[in-house]
Amino acid sequence: MITARALIVDDDETILRVVSAYLNRNDAYEVLTASSPQAALEIVRSAPVDLLISDIMMPGILGTRLFQEIKQISPNTVCILISGYEKEMYNLPSDMVFLKKPFGADELFSTIEKATEQ
Repeated sequence: MITARALIVDDDETILRVVSAYLNRNDAYEVLTASSPQAALEIVRSAPVDLLISDIMMPGILGTRLFQEIKQISPNTVCILISGYEKEMYNLPSDMVFLKKPFGADELFSTIEKATEQ
């Protein structure tokens, strides 16, 4: 039974496939993907999302800025930012949860739980 809309945003097609596969194992998610921040914004403008999982370093708009723009459209969206770089490289606001690549399904789901409890 689907209970949440999740949007995965990354310019790396492999990450989109892997994270989608993790979330699709759980019937609770309607999984949407976007390979650019612009495509992600179009998706959210058509219907709000509950969960955003976004790469930080992308061409055009950084994941942190994307989240800020999505929050204006969909204020209840929970955000998890992912990156292959260390968290300390970024000055992330407290409402943004960080997950370092690479990660497995268990780590993803525990991070989602942490993010939704905030």
